[in-house]
Amino acid sequence: MKQFSIGIGCRQQVSAEAIEAAVLATLGKLGVQGANAFESIASISTIDSKAREPGLLTFCARHALMLHSFSREAIAACPGGMLRATASKAVQARFGVDGICEPCALLGAPGGSLVAGKTASPGVTVAIACLAEFCTQAPGARRLNPTTRT
Repeated sequence: MKQFSIGIGCRQQVSAEAIEAAVLATLGKLGVQGANAFESIASISTIDSKAREPGLLTFCARHALMLHSFSREAIAACPGGMLRATASKAVQARFGVDGICEPCALLGAPGGSLVAGKTASPGVTVAIACLAEFCTQAPGARRLNPTTRT
């Protein structure tokens, strides 16, 4: 059952294997493991400037996952898209937004809720939102208050 939108931020030239490990680790925190892990993913989302990263493209192709990309403007305007504690000065300096993975996860799941906030792995950050129709069933589901944005 495809119930999750995965938001991903990554360093340039990160491998598909590093992305896969980070996604699996974050899904594991929600109790989603094994062969069904990738079947639970509705889509992958990132900032438009990362949408051509070879590792990200390979990861999506390997698991037949749809990749969505969002502009800086869409990410910055995402209501409730960032938790104050997870804002990144480095991302702000480079991309002009407070973060990538959390707002992208939410943008990929309109009306959904963040169920796993930013989780950092070497070269990759991952956040997970449940699609709106699954939010009451997802472990840890919480709606974000737009005033939590920085």
